[in-house]
Amino acid sequence: MLVVSSVPARHDWTVPALVNLLGHFPCIVDTLPAAQYRAGKVDPYDAVIYLGATREQLPRALVSDFYESQKPVCWLGENLDQLAERFSLGRYGFRLTGKQVTTGDVSYREHRFPAASPRLPEIVVDRPEGCEVIATAATTPYAVRRGNFWYFVENPLPGASRSGSWLILADQLHDVLGEAHPSRRTALLCLTDINPRTSARSVRSLVKTLSAERLPFALAVTPLYRDPARNREARLFEQDDLVGVLQEAQGQGAAIIALGLTYQSAARTGEEAEFWEEARHGPLLERSSEDTHRRLDQAVNELAACNLYPVAWSTPRGLAAPADYSEMAQSFSLAWERRLPGPEAPAPQVFPFLLRREAFGQSLVPENLPALGQGEAAATQLAEARPWEAVRDAWVSFAVTPHASAKEVQALAQELRREGWEFADLRKRDNWVKSTPLQIYTRAEAAPVGDVIPVGWNATLFPSDGADPRRYEHTAGAQARAATLPAGAVLVAYPPGVDLDSAFVVGGRARRLAHRLVLNVARGVTLFAVGACSLFLLIYLGQIALQRRRA
Repeated sequence: MLVVSSVPARHDWTVPALVNLLGHFPCIVDTLPAAQYRAGKVDPYDAVIYLGATREQLPRALVSDFYESQKPVCWLGENLDQLAERFSLGRYGFRLTGKQVTTGDVSYREHRFPAASPRLPEIVVDRPEGCEVIATAATTPYAVRRGNFWYFVENPLPGASRSGSWLILADQLHDVLGEAHPSRRTALLCLTDINPRTSARSVRSLVKTLSAERLPFALAVTPLYRDPARNREARLFEQDDLVGVLQEAQGQGAAIIALGLTYQSAARTGEEAEFWEEARHGPLLERSSEDTHRRLDQAVNELAACNLYPVAWSTPRGLAAPADYSEMAQSFSLAWERRLPGPEAPAPQVFPFLLRREAFGQSLVPENLPALGQGEAAATQLAEARPWEAVRDAWVSFAVTPHASAKEVQALAQELRREGWEFADLRKRDNWVKSTPLQIYTRAEAAPVGDVIPVGWNATLFPSDGADPRRYEHTAGAQARAATLPAGAVLVAYPPGVDLDSAFVVGGRARRLAHRLVLNVARGVTLFAVGACSLFLLIYLGQIALQRRRA
């Protein structure tokens, strides 16, 4: 796939946004500014997209090659008049009038979307028998198709931070690239915004509700809580009750997602992005790639210190610099998030489907709906999901905060089941997580343990059915070669000399065990003191009663 673009500097992020959408398909994407196009450039590619975000004089070779090409051509936005002036649009069955119309909603199949622009070029279809009107806006066709040629009257990508007309493009890309398959809808259920200050009771109630529905779900966890204004810090491994709830959920098949390390930079956890300065809308000046890598490592190890093993990453608020995303892709093969397509983009891009491979090499599960919180109804979230169904293989994330009503979460799960949604199990995918010193793996299909992890490493297998973990030593040996990593299980690998039952990070499991020991000793001393005081009080009262009788 070749993407040729006429894009002003302020909209330079729209090209990566389009490349991200193309990451859903099994294709290699090359990009080229229109001014650099030379004759024959389109020849090696199976399809081509022209992204016209600004008025620009196009090279004659570009106009000629696009007109004469027998391959799929998708033209977005500006400059089609240059092709019309040189050749004519007669073969396509429509023409440009040179006028503009005020935009209303764009109608596509049974859905309506806001357009990215307030006014759109007007086109007229002269031969409706040969020109298919794909979508309409107000009184003008919005997108048309004739054979292997598509035309959208605007560049819809500036609206890609929310549901909008760009979803029509996302769906039509299946036809441009010849990806024909039946329509299907996939839902991810995720309990999010869990951190060390979260109520274990609230999480337990929601986990119990989803477990009772027998549906796969995920848990997005921030392992380190910070409140710099009050000089407070709390670590997940210190919260025995909460850790116990999360461990039980993981043992029954829930997928753990690392939601940052602290989910903050200067404010309190959960109140701001971790890798981005929101007030300035730019990368954090004091951060580096090395610091990002350290945070990724620490996030994995803080969770592992609680016997929780993440299979995916989530960037807090979807905001980070390209260098950060590059580091994340080297540590996690899978991410659940919306993503900033470029530093100039006004907001993170949302996605309507799974991205097999985005620009940095990660697979992305879309995080594209507002979370269900306190006092909110499942019906509202279901209504928010309706526009995404316009895309023939939509993925929609139904995120739930710990403050949500268990009754509404149950209603949400049951309604999704009734409507025929498929439920995503992130553990039944080919995932890997690489940190120091752990590596974590899952597989979509059963695979030999020895073929998955580094030769000679030890490994512990955590089944998805609540069964006890199984340990394999030296994966070059016969035991590991004969062992199987089932679909949905989590395999944790570590080099010789590292033991999951001992500390592998400062403040890790050993500290948690020490913390438990201190708590138990403190409880014992307290109980002994209370018991002794009670005994002495009884003796004292008994002595007083005895003296009164004698008197």
